[in-house]
Amino acid sequence: MVLLGGAGTRLWPLSSDARPKQFLRLFGARSLFQLTMSRLQGCGIEDFVLVTNGGLVTVLREDLEDAANSGCDIVLEPARRDSAPAIAAGVARIATLHGSDVTIAVLPSDHLIPDEAAFKASLESAGKVAGHGWLTTFGIRPTFPSTAFGYIERGAAIPKSEGAFAVTRFHEKPAQAAAERYLAAGTFDWNSGMFVFRADAFAREAAEHMPDIWTAASEAVANGVAEADTLTLGNAFKDARRTSIDFALMEKSARVATVPAAFGWSDVGNWSAVYDVLEKDASGNAVVGNAKLEDCKGSLVITDGIPAAAMGLRDAVLIATAEGTFTAPLSRAADIKQVLDSK
Repeated sequence: MVLLGGAGTRLWPLSSDARPKQFLRLFGARSLFQLTMSRLQGCGIEDFVLVTNGGLVTVLREDLEDAANSGCDIVLEPARRDSAPAIAAGVARIATLHGSDVTIAVLPSDHLIPDEAAFKASLESAGKVAGHGWLTTFGIRPTFPSTAFGYIERGAAIPKSEGAFAVTRFHEKPAQAAAERYLAAGTFDWNSGMFVFRADAFAREAAEHMPDIWTAASEAVANGVAEADTLTLGNAFKDARRTSIDFALMEKSARVATVPAAFGWSDVGNWSAVYDVLEKDASGNAVVGNAKLEDCKGSLVITDGIPAAAMGLRDAVLIATAEGTFTAPLSRAADIKQVLDSK
C-alpha cells in the first residue's frame, strides 16, 4: 500500500495541492513516487494499492504511465481524513482483493531511500515479524537530536525475531531538550511512518482500538464505486475521524514491534532535508535549475521555470518559481508553515 494523499506544504512553492511533494522530480528524472514504486518492485512486490484523493488522480496516472507501472489498484478518498482512515480503507480493500492472510507493506510515497538492497533486507525481516501477528514498523536510528520527527521507544527484544523489539511508546515531535535525552538514551528511534503487518492482524487491532474508523473504512470499501482499476470510497469514509494511525492505533496496541532500519532514509520533509541529500559544489551549495551564484556558501538554490541570481548567501535557502519565492536561513527552513499560515 502506497499513501499519496499528503500536500507537502513544507516544500512550498515548488509543491502545491495540485502537485505535492511525491510528484516532484528533485533528485533526477523520476519523481519520489516513481522512485518508491521502483524500489518496491525491486523487492519483488507485484500488487499495489495506491490510496489518494480525486484531485491527484490525473498526475498519479501520468507518473504511472511514465514509469510503465502495472498491477495497481487505486483507492480514491472522497475527503482527506489523515493516515488512520486512509490505511484502514487500504487494508479493507486489499483484504477484499487478496484475502485476510496477506502481508501488507504500508509506505509513504515521498520518502527517499537510496540503498535498495538494505531496504529489501529490512522489509523481509519486518515481514517475518509481521507473520507472527505483530504490527511492525521501521525505526530509524537517530544521528542527531532532531525535533522534526516523532520517536519510537524500544522495549524488550522479541525472541527469534532477527533483531525486532516490542514498542514501549510512541513520542510526538519533541522539544530540543527531550530530543537530546532520547539520543543519549540509545533506546529511541525516529518514527519512519512505514509499516508491515498481516491484514487480519491489523483488522483485529483496529476493531479493538479504533472501531469507529475501522467500521467507517470497511463500509466505505464495501459501498464504494468500482470502475476499471479504481475504487472511489463510499460516503461512510467522510464519517471517519480525522486522525493519524499512530494516535488512533499504534500508540494503543500492545502488538506493535519495531525493526531497526538498516538503510539510509530521508522523509525529505523540508528544504533543509532536501539540501542534506542533494549533491554539493566545492562551496557546499546545492543548485537545481537555472541559477547563477556568486560568493555563496552552504546554501540551497532551486529554480523552476525562471532564472535566479544570488550573491553572498550563507547557509540559506532560495526557492524561486512562477508560483512564488521562498528564502530563509537553512536552519529555519522547517518553519515555513509559520509564514504560510500567518494572516
